[in-house]
Amino acid sequence: DGAGAFIQDMLFAHAYVFSLNDNGKNAMFVYGGACSQRRMHKTEAALKGIGLLQELPVRLCKDESNIISPDVYRKDKLFHKPGWLKRIHSSIEQNIPVKLRSNASKHQHKTVVHIRRGDIGPCTNAGKTGYARYLPNSHYLEAISKYAPPQSHIQIISLKNPYENFTIFSEHLGPEGPVSD
Repeated sequence: DGAGAFIQDMLFAHAYVFSLNDNGKNAMFVYGGACSQRRMHKTEAALKGIGLLQELPVRLCKDESNIISPDVYRKDKLFHKPGWLKRIHSSIEQNIPVKLRSNASKHQHKTVVHIRRGDIGPCTNAGKTGYARYLPNSHYLEAISKYAPPQSHIQIISLKNPYENFTIFSEHLGPEGPVSD
């Protein structure tokens, strides 16, 4: 449905605005949200589910003349700023629905992985890009093994009935890495 990609773009824009404000020390610029008509309800539901709806609002925009081009704010290094990460983590901790709260302690590292399935599968047409967007579970398992710190609490976010089930994650990550749909 594209909500994950849309949220990623929102995070890029939010990090960019945060960096303009001297990493949160000055409030000269305000992240006003993202404009969406097509994905609004799905995006809001996903943001609410991960505790970021208040931090990353979605709006219907009548005037899009003051929207910054994605080429300006898509700077990967902005995601790594400690002040911005602290703000996002704080928003998640304060706003995530109780049923999704982690069993991990507040001091345990958490790794959350979004696996897009819904509208893509191994037989999905490559479309305009020329490459298939489906990545098998083994790809995500390898990335988790490579990047998640040892003893990290792993949470998988995806649809309940994907083409491949998530048993492989439970088998390889064990009780330290619970899987949730």
